[in-house]
Amino acid sequence: MQDIRCGQCHKKLGAGIYHCLDIKCPRCGTMNLLRATSPKPERQGAPVKGVR
Repeated sequence: MQDIRCGQCHKKLGAGIYHCLDIKCPRCGTMNLLRATSPKPERQGAPVKGVR
């Protein structure tokens, strides 16, 4: 699980796993728009010599 904090005042707004989240901070009123990042593409390994 990941802590979800306000980008302005850093108040903890929740914890969890999210794909897309819009949440308004009750302390400072900042609208926080959170989007999940795409995973990095997997690197291809070097070819193994002697294997066909």
